[in-house]
This record gives sequence, C-alpha cells and structure tokens, in this order.
Amino acid sequence: MRIRKVIITKNATIANRTILNRHPNVKKCWFLPQQYTLFEFYHPVFERIYDSDLTVANAARLDPAVRAETIAAVTEEQVLLAPLYQNVERPSDALTLLVPSQTVMYYFLGLGKGQIQWPRLERSVGWETAQSIRVEGRLSSVASNNIEELGVVLREWSESMTALGELSVLLPAEFSSNSFSAKCDFHSACGDASMALFMLLTESRYLTGLEAVGFFLPGDLSASFVEIGGCG
Repeated sequence: MRIRKVIITKNATIANRTILNRHPNVKKCWFLPQQYTLFEFYHPVFERIYDSDLTVANAARLDPAVRAETIAAVTEEQVLLAPLYQNVERPSDALTLLVPSQTVMYYFLGLGKGQIQWPRLERSVGWETAQSIRVEGRLSSVASNNIEELGVVLREWSESMTALGELSVLLPAEFSSNSFSAKCDFHSACGDASMALFMLLTESRYLTGLEAVGFFLPGDLSASFVEIGGCG
C-alpha cells in the first residue's frame, strides 16, 4: 500500500498557484484560510519508495532507476515551490514539521525551521482514515478572548472544509477547565482536513493560548485532554 505525501505550506512559497492546481503530479489542491495551501504531490515512483512495507520501500530505493525517478520527482516538487527552496541553504531546511500516520506523511514546509512553536500534537491510531473524530485541545486559559479567537479559527476552517465538500458536521466546542472538545463528521477520511486545522491552530496559537491539540477516534478515551487533563 502506498503512503500518500501531503504538503502544507504558505501561499508565498508557491511559484504559481494556478500551475500548482493544474499540475499533473498534484492530486489535490486546497487553498486554505490564513494564506495556506494543502496539496498532495504524487509521482509514479512513490508507489515504490513510499510503500508501507519498509522492506519493499528500502529495496526500491537501492535501485538506480528508481533513484533517478526519485530525483526527477523531487526536482519537480522543488520547481513548484521555488520561492521556498531558493531561500534555504539545504532542501531539508524547508521541512518545519513531519507528521507521520499509517497512510499519509504530512510535510509542513516553510522558512521557519526551528522557530515555529508547534503545539503538542496527539492522535489516535488510525485517526487519519476516520470519518468521525473528536478534536480536543488544551489552552493556557479559557479567558473570553482566547475562546473568541478559537471560535474564529474553527469557523474559518469549517467554512473552508464545507465549501470543499469535506466537512458535514462540526458541533459547538465544549469547554472543561482549560480544555475544549468538538465532534466533527466528514464525508470521507478526515486526515487532510484535520492537518489543515492543525496548521491554522498553530498559526493562531498566540491569540488562542493553544498549548496542545489532539485528533481522536470517538471511542478512544485513553488520551483525552478534557477527561484526564492531558496526554502522555
């Protein structure tokens, strides 16, 4: 089974958004609030090097022909994100965060490597393929301004995901102590939409006081910020 490669980045890092949206190697392209874009970058060689069976993937990476195809795929991706890669010393410096899952690798790309204060992230096993999840978070405080700003982010995200045909239901967030919880239902797998929300919550963390966020299956109560006061 191939593991998908999904990229989340600022619009300013994209050479041309129209070309990106129409590019044959781009399977999905979402233009998000707060000047972000999420897209899935695909190349046939990914069927081999991103196989979920590590033995298969590692063997493929040793094949000279596969290596050449991989270099071509990486080059094509870097052309699409030229404003980013032209401003980093090494290509690896463009990766600010990598969030792995069973079926997708989420690449957060940008110029802020080592500078972004990411909130703590927790997930249930297999969360990214679910169509119903609980989004939970922990705030530094539930002061009225924090709650208001959190409401703005959730509203922007829900409007965007609804327009894209992804989100079917977002129930109002419930608060307990310094934590919140909101149930979401989607028309398909929730992973991409959830990572879009994670990026938007990170971007606004200084306004909301967000310290941690989690994406949990409805029946998974083993790691709940609201019920046990934190994960870990």
